[in-house]
Amino acid sequence: MAIDDLLNEEASIRDLLTRVSPKTLGSRIRRARQVQGLSLRKLASMAAISLTTMMRIEQGEEARPMTILKIFRALGLHQETMDLPEPENGAALHRRYEDRWYDALAPGAGPLGGKDRPLKKSERAQLAEKLDIATPLLMLRNRLPEGKIVPSILELRRKTAPTTHHGEEMVFVLRGLAAIYVNGKKHILGAGEAITFRGLDPHGYGPATSDPALVLSVQVNP
Repeated sequence: MAIDDLLNEEASIRDLLTRVSPKTLGSRIRRARQVQGLSLRKLASMAAISLTTMMRIEQGEEARPMTILKIFRALGLHQETMDLPEPENGAALHRRYEDRWYDALAPGAGPLGGKDRPLKKSERAQLAEKLDIATPLLMLRNRLPEGKIVPSILELRRKTAPTTHHGEEMVFVLRGLAAIYVNGKKHILGAGEAITFRGLDPHGYGPATSDPALVLSVQVNP
């Protein structure tokens, strides 16, 4: 990772720590760790921090932004998942004014264009072309802070490398033709069609034609 990207991510975490209390952050990190079936010792090792530090963070003590960043990387978390509001009467919502697009491969770099507002479709296309982004990502905020459902919108502009994660994933095509790769097999889906697969099976995404495809991805953690 480029040093500028690292510094941007650290700055984003520093900003996050001004909005989310150490107690809330520690609780959400603990839930993410448990969902992935990791022990405290294992996560501390993956993040290259001490077990004592890991325990203190989960107990709600303050920590340096770089330490939190190491934990987020080890868990595959983006700061936005740790910055969710409490549900309104038990319901988590996403509003259009909250739309923020990211590079799916480097979400820690912040919103595309650094704009603190929703992007127009034309703006998103221009930025994706200029920055050579294969998959712009819209993180939907209608997630329960410690819930199992992780919804997002992906704009598939080029084929992605295979990836894996815990739990299951459902992909529903909203627009265009999408190519979903699972265990090396290519599945072509049109608007209104869907596919579900296990997250630990290597999978990737891409457009099936020269035009981008838009899909809804819903990951369900165990």
